[in-house]
Amino acid sequence: MKPKRLYQFIGVAGFIFILYRIDISRIWGELKEAQIGLLFSVGLLSCLVQMMKSLRWNALLRLNGISCSILSTLRIYFIGTFMGAFTPARVGDLSRVYFIKKYHAPERVAGQIFANVFVDRFFDLALVACMALIGIPVLFKIWFREMALISVFVIGLCWVMYSFRHKIIDQVKPFLKPADGLSNEISWTSHFDEAINGLRMLRTNRVVVPVLLNVLAYGIFFFALRLMANSLRMEIPFWYLAVSMSAAMILTFLPISIAGLGTRDAVLIFFFSFLEIKDETIVGFSILYLFFFLLLPSLMGAVPYFLLSAAHKEMLIKKTDADLK
Repeated sequence: MKPKRLYQFIGVAGFIFILYRIDISRIWGELKEAQIGLLFSVGLLSCLVQMMKSLRWNALLRLNGISCSILSTLRIYFIGTFMGAFTPARVGDLSRVYFIKKYHAPERVAGQIFANVFVDRFFDLALVACMALIGIPVLFKIWFREMALISVFVIGLCWVMYSFRHKIIDQVKPFLKPADGLSNEISWTSHFDEAINGLRMLRTNRVVVPVLLNVLAYGIFFFALRLMANSLRMEIPFWYLAVSMSAAMILTFLPISIAGLGTRDAVLIFFFSFLEIKDETIVGFSILYLFFFLLLPSLMGAVPYFLLSAAHKEMLIKKTDADLK
């Protein structure tokens, strides 16, 4: 493995260190005492969250003029979850671009579909970022000045990028032209233009439905987390849990860990320590999160992924046989 890629395992190394400094047997004891009925409800709500997010993405696809049934969108969304679960920053989730183009929008260039998936991913980041930036200084009474400065910087940067978007686009395109000569089949400039066109179709006044679905999905998500905490008998106020988890989720967008291992645990240990919750209980909570919100959706995505792969292979075999005849 190249040394420059070792940063992808920073979180994993941190997780091993956390396990080293706590009593692992107590983690297992905490998990064995969890209330099964509440965990069963968490599993159902986890599936519901994925369904709501797939509906959000379906609405975004329709805004880009891409026709895809709700069932097909759900299937591809689960496949993206499966592909992205164990890749840094969940880059495997971009496999959705391939499946949409191949099975539902072959006439579209990949750049436009990529922009659509990018916006869908941005919805996740935007909501948890807002929760963290507003909630941490309000609930924890810490980092008020730092969070205020970050908020001002982010808002200012977004305003500048929006105000000068045409000039920024004109400055970026020349850097892509040399890449066009590397392949006769791929035009990066064309993909970039189509991506920008895809973003322009998603105007503010047209994303009301996706925004509402996003808020609803995360409301269900945070409620499921509360049930999961209750199953371990953790006394955590709802908003305290939501803000803490939002801060932990922000780090999962960075390519420094696999499935958020280590990074999520460290953030939760820091914030939950204010409530004097044992580290073993916190790690147990994080393991349950890993199972219900990463492994379970991934397993549900593995089934349609391998079915699609099998169907694709069968189609290639039939085409080859027809060509031979």
